[in-house]
Amino acid sequence: MNIHRLGRVAATTFALFFFAVGANLAFATEPDVIPPAVPGSIVATVVPPLQVTVSWAAATDNVAVTGYYLYRNGTQITTINAVSFADIVPFAGVYSYTVAAYDAAGNVSGQSAAISKTVTLDNAPPSAPTNLAIAAVSTSTVSSTRLTLSWTASTDNVGVAGYRVYKNNSPATSTAVTSASYAETVVPGTYTYFVVAYDAAQNTAQSSPASITIITDNSSPGIPTNLLVQATSSPKAIISWASPSDNVGVKGYYLYRDSAQIANITATSYIDANLPPAGYIYAVAAYDFAGNVSNQSPPAAITIYEASTYPTSTPTSSAPTTTPNATTTASTTVAVTLPPVITPPPAGAATFTLPLYVGSKNTQVMSLQSILVARGYLTSDNATGFFGRLTEAAVRKFQCDKQIVCAGNGASTGWGLIGAKTRAALNALSSGSVPAPQPPANAAALQAQLLLLLQQLQALQARVGQ
Repeated sequence: MNIHRLGRVAATTFALFFFAVGANLAFATEPDVIPPAVPGSIVATVVPPLQVTVSWAAATDNVAVTGYYLYRNGTQITTINAVSFADIVPFAGVYSYTVAAYDAAGNVSGQSAAISKTVTLDNAPPSAPTNLAIAAVSTSTVSSTRLTLSWTASTDNVGVAGYRVYKNNSPATSTAVTSASYAETVVPGTYTYFVVAYDAAQNTAQSSPASITIITDNSSPGIPTNLLVQATSSPKAIISWASPSDNVGVKGYYLYRDSAQIANITATSYIDANLPPAGYIYAVAAYDFAGNVSNQSPPAAITIYEASTYPTSTPTSSAPTTTPNATTTASTTVAVTLPPVITPPPAGAATFTLPLYVGSKNTQVMSLQSILVARGYLTSDNATGFFGRLTEAAVRKFQCDKQIVCAGNGASTGWGLIGAKTRAALNALSSGSVPAPQPPANAAALQAQLLLLLQQLQALQARVGQ
């Protein structure tokens, strides 16, 4: 009984052993016999003079791609684990490339479709750069100048790779220049430039030279001329002038009103707005890129007025007239008030005893204006006997020329009004032979025109009332 039991146990144990061995054999890894997929999208680019760069899309594999075999004209030239290769060919000719992938088990894919490229030796230089020009602009620093070089771009049978710029026979820069221009800052001196165009094969062509001399600018611009000041009713002043010359170039202008700078501009005109009623004196100076400033221009004066200070026509209404057996029609009679003409004093009798200022109107104002007209400070049509802003501006110029006062205002310094010192100067002038002041040259003509207009209005009124 025990013998039979031992036999059955032994048989069972033996069976379990062979079952376990069989199971282990069934789960063992099978060998990798599957090759990678064929690489695709192969491309090639010729890089002069004798290089062909080949690249392709990565292949796939059931485990992993380990690397690639690259073939040139059917012969393997490299083993590489990247997806591109720069091939240096021995000479010019036609080259065909294919690539195959392999995995760690040594399985190799088929070769890709072939790509062919023709390599030629580029012995043709680019065309030489032409029309080399140098432009100089002074900088904010007196001791330096900004130079800009420009030229007509070169052409090449393959392609221009760039330009080398030389200054006084040495490279001007180590940075690649790929456009047809170059700029740098230099100190005063003489410089000769030329430009060399080159292609990928290092064929070159050189431009003709161009030279420039940069000097230290210590010369001021000329004085601006033709200063013109015009008043508008805004109120504002429109100032303009002619640009002067300079050995390098005028950069801008300083504009002054009553000796104080009010603008720094590059244009030759300016609008001075929001001016209170008063007399103003303007001047302008030019400056160049080196900071040299010219003398101020001769001054120009202007007066900004409030509402008109001269007498004006005053319309009045009268009762309408009627004509029997006719349609009643309203009519208007206009009464015209002519500006009063102030009788000038006798010639040579101008004696100034009163303070005169804006708003004064008497025979001494007429005498004052006669002197100002005779000496070019005031135009004759402004000699009305009324001390307005134009007369004030003329008085200011007279006071400056006579070194009485040139700044401030009437209240603080007496500038623009006739005080004791100015009266003394005027009396000294009037003690000599002073032309008798005359009313405005156009006063009689204006009065005749106004009378004629009045007659025409009265005739029209009569016709309308009939």
